[in-house]
Amino acid sequence: MVGCKLKEFSDISSEPRVSKLIGIKYISKKELFIYGISNDPDYKKVVDDYTVMEPPGIGGPEVVSKDILPIGTSFKIVKVERCNNCFPFKANERLVIELLPNSKFKDRPVTIDSDRIDIGKTDALVRM
Repeated sequence: MVGCKLKEFSDISSEPRVSKLIGIKYISKKELFIYGISNDPDYKKVVDDYTVMEPPGIGGPEVVSKDILPIGTSFKIVKVERCNNCFPFKANERLVIELLPNSKFKDRPVTIDSDRIDIGKTDALVRM
């Protein structure tokens, strides 16, 4: 959420700068957190999407669930999105990923926000 508004995203996967990321697979070298997030303004305990991040993680009324992705978790980038209404001083892109091979997190989109994990700089992930 942005202030009191829901974040709005558009697919930028076809832009040359990010199109080369689509289909790339990564594997975790560290444990990561995966949070089920509610976008409901009243914070109903319904997961709208999942977000992956490195510790220490987050808290708040929007967090519906928290699990640990163990070392060796792999994923593939399937889309890159840009936030249309985020604050200009915050990172405004996110990766939409598919956890591999099969995952209990298939019921909702799984994302990595660029301000939570910078895949170009983190030591938590390695390209497969």
